[in-house]
Amino acid sequence: MKIQRITRIQDPRVQKILELEKEAFGSGAMHAYGLFPLVETQLVYVFEEQQEILGWALVLNQVGRVGAAWLFSYGVAKGHRGRGVGRQGFPLLKDELAGLGFETLGLTVGPENQAALKIYTEGETLLQKKLVSEYYGAGEDRLLLEISLIEKP
Repeated sequence: MKIQRITRIQDPRVQKILELEKEAFGSGAMHAYGLFPLVETQLVYVFEEQQEILGWALVLNQVGRVGAAWLFSYGVAKGHRGRGVGRQGFPLLKDELAGLGFETLGLTVGPENQAALKIYTEGETLLQKKLVSEYYGAGEDRLLLEISLIEKP
């Protein structure tokens, strides 16, 4: 599996990300009006194997925090869930971001999402782990995590 950055909205993989977002997140999915500016100004990645998209990541530069990235969206295509794509892709993403000079990666995750929590926290240097009640509104609690991208000595 390899990680590929998408930098042009004309790239056909952009449409695939929109489809995968909708499949994974329903009404909360990213749409073209949101994704297109991200492609042009932020970091949009796909995880591919033999030209098939297995997963994706949308990463933002945190305003006012030098060296801090924000994982806005991270997902695995429905047909590839439970096959280790998320677990294999996350280190690729962290290495990519560290190579770009980022030192931390912030994100939120549902406290009930044990599979994602394991990917994000196992073996990681957590700088922050805080439960935020109703982050996305009533009944939408999230764990706020900040992970170090700097290699441990």
